[in-house]
Amino acid sequence: MRRRSFFGFLGGVATCSLAARAEQPGGARRVAALMGYSESDPYGQARFKSFVQSLQELGWTEGRNAHIEVRWPGADFERIQKAAKELVTWQPDVIVTTSTPATAAVQRESATLPIVFTNVSDPVGEGFVSSLGSPGGNIMSCTRFG
Repeated sequence: MRRRSFFGFLGGVATCSLAARAEQPGGARRVAALMGYSESDPYGQARFKSFVQSLQELGWTEGRNAHIEVRWPGADFERIQKAAKELVTWQPDVIVTTSTPATAAVQRESATLPIVFTNVSDPVGEGFVSSLGSPGGNIMSCTRFG
């Protein structure tokens, strides 16, 4: 239940980020996810499924009013960087990351797109946020709610 609540919050943060951006033609929001897992990882799949379900509970449904683009580079740093570049080029309304390397890769690619991250052990030390209570910039931590 705790995991579900956490991903419900993450979905809420993503939805808030989506709502804060200007309305796009067609109304469909673009959500990117850079998973710090390989696509065959059952835990990663479960986390992603929970995230998608949380978005649906908040009214964001794939194919109806949202498009979700996901990348599964695993722990390969070159694949992570390539995936981050692809997702930023896509210009989503929000990018969700699930690891320190994924968050760092997206941060290197964009200083303006909203980034929501999880599973970063030291977000202040990594330079992602200035503090957990007041992150500043385009990156928001969900770790303080997990």
